Amino acid sequence: MRKLFSAVSVLAVAGVLSVGALAPANAAVSASPAKSAVVAAPEAPSQCTGTVVRYGSRGDCVRILQISLNMVYQYGIAQDGIFGWGTHAAVRNYQSRRGLVVDGIVGAATWGDIVFCTSRYQNGAPGCP
Repeated sequence: MRKLFSAVSVLAVAGVLSVGALAPANAAVSASPAKSAVVAAPEAPSQCTGTVVRYGSRGDCVRILQISLNMVYQYGIAQDGIFGWGTHAAVRNYQSRRGLVVDGIVGAATWGDIVFCTSRYQNGAPGCP
């Protein structure tokens, strides 16, 4: 049975709900009181493909990575935006299962595969083998 995730997280990964709409908790807010503007956060894994994340990284792309890993393989890792040991272990396991270089670093190849697998999952396919 698939784990249930918060509707907000799933909608954000699906690109249905802008994570920026959840500000200020999930987005950066300008420090200028005269021009207080919300900076939109990434909405889907495809928006993080140019961002390398690894142990110690923090932010929206890490949270989207965590949501994606939980969605596709039900790892049960915290979706807190902090790339800790649990996320590191899940990434290494994912890379091994998918035939990628197992280094625990999410760069272009791993992001590309995550985009592929989450897309399959969201379109009703069983995720990735």
